[in-house]
Amino acid sequence: WNTDLKDNLIALHVGEVALASQAAYDGLYAISATQLGRFAVGTLGQVFKTQGAAAPIFEDLIKNYCNAFESTGVQTVLSGATDVLTLAGEDEDSNAMHSTVTNTNRITIPTGYGGRYLAIGRSLIQWGASDAVAYLHLRKNTTTRVRARADAHTLNEYTDLVVMDFIAMAAGDYFSLAGEAGVNSVSFGSASASDATRLIVLGPLAV
Repeated sequence: WNTDLKDNLIALHVGEVALASQAAYDGLYAISATQLGRFAVGTLGQVFKTQGAAAPIFEDLIKNYCNAFESTGVQTVLSGATDVLTLAGEDEDSNAMHSTVTNTNRITIPTGYGGRYLAIGRSLIQWGASDAVAYLHLRKNTTTRVRARADAHTLNEYTDLVVMDFIAMAAGDYFSLAGEAGVNSVSFGSASASDATRLIVLGPLAV
């Protein structure tokens, strides 16, 4: 007879009073050196998260998401300028992160939801001059985090610019896109929703 096993069985038996009730698919964890506790199963799609010395929990893998786009058409940036790109429409907004009325260029982190976010920006460039240069900026607040560049080759052709970042954000911080015309004027976006300037934000991610 294994003494350790015998002693542990006795200890577990003493601790079973902590399991007052349970439901299907609930789980067990040690709440002390001699007692077991129960954690309730999460809702569909949630992930199990350990918290060090605190009780484990289930939480959403992605708590907030927003998919905003410029629904009014092309935005032209003049040569040598860098302009914030507006996002007047939205496909999804889970937690009032974006407004189609005020500061439409921003996707803002909600109160109580700081953490690491994934942001992906995209804009279609139409070349109006053969020597044009375009940049698409992904910004945290007013600071450019990532910048993508494209150079024109043929008039009236198109180029897709994509930028992305994974970064810690605090409540009240916001993501935005800006277009820069390095040489000659550049047209960003399209009147078509499928080709429009678009910004997608997901988070905070459980990492």
